[in-house]
Amino acid sequence: MVVLRKVPKKFAWFAVGGVVLAGAFALAIAMNSPSQDSVYLKNITDAGLAADFASEEEAVSWGRNVCWKIKSGEPNQGQQAESFAVEAFCSELADDFKLLKKFSVLGKVTYDESDGYISVSGESCSVGYSFTSETPISISNGDGELLDEGNLGKGEWFVSEYDTQEPYCLFRFSLKAIEGQSKYILRIGTSSLAYTEAELKGKYLTLGIN
Repeated sequence: MVVLRKVPKKFAWFAVGGVVLAGAFALAIAMNSPSQDSVYLKNITDAGLAADFASEEEAVSWGRNVCWKIKSGEPNQGQQAESFAVEAFCSELADDFKLLKKFSVLGKVTYDESDGYISVSGESCSVGYSFTSETPISISNGDGELLDEGNLGKGEWFVSEYDTQEPYCLFRFSLKAIEGQSKYILRIGTSSLAYTEAELKGKYLTLGIN
């Protein structure tokens, strides 16, 4: 025989609370369902971005963290990987998301012998040990996050029409930066220069001896 007992009021709240907590837990699981993970992973894989992560678990964790940062007050913007994360894990923010595009940073830097001895070999040149084809060049944002990097590449030597005795060494460069950064730091070797987006986008930089 089943005996029914009345639950004291002070324990009734625990029973109701348990149901509420169980419901909240189930909702949390549903909000981070495997289907969201699968959609996100498929999108970054199709876009060729999966290789940026060591594992699927790392990719999913990173994607969820994107939403957490935006909900914590960071700008609702980013590149394609961030847009996929917002669509999958916090879709209520997707309509207001701003996709930041890449743009080219183009320019040239010219050195004379005041910067170091210019060594000429055929059509190429170098400036001492400081500026050669292997000299690193990079661009970062104001927070120090690297946006792109490379090497100066082949130097081109020439002489000035005003001084045919002194050679010059010119290096051309091309980097990629991302819109929406507070500032951009261009580094060539140990030297660095700061720019705004307006000073870089659609411009051709002329550095060193003009």
